[in-house]
Amino acid sequence: MVIQESVRYVNVAATFRRCTKPWKIPDTDIIIPVGTDIVIPIMSLHRDPEYWEDPDRFDPERFAPENKANIRKGAYQPFGQGPRQCLGYNYVRYVIKLTMAYVLRNFNIENSENLPKQFGYNPETFVPTPRPALKIKFVRRS
Repeated sequence: MVIQESVRYVNVAATFRRCTKPWKIPDTDIIIPVGTDIVIPIMSLHRDPEYWEDPDRFDPERFAPENKANIRKGAYQPFGQGPRQCLGYNYVRYVIKLTMAYVLRNFNIENSENLPKQFGYNPETFVPTPRPALKIKFVRRS
């Protein structure tokens, strides 16, 4: 749940696709022609209050088994969706879990400064980067 909320909370701003066959937008008369470039605003989807209750709060409980049914299809796609989903999705999840297990087993994590409850994003980066920088201290366990 923490990993899923982490990649919802901080992710790439958007992904880009090109339409390869005519596609009708459901419930409309709009047809997207072949060759049209499409921008999928992932960060906007993940922070939209229409899809997420209190979207700027880090809340892993959103992904609890009893709450997953409340997530609207298409609103959560940190690695894309469907046949064009990122090939590294399962690998990234594995590496994150392995890294977290190593860190939590070998280090105590201390708040070296008072971490802010809310933080802004650096507008000069493509991947959302917290501003101010978050500083924590890792102390090796004996």
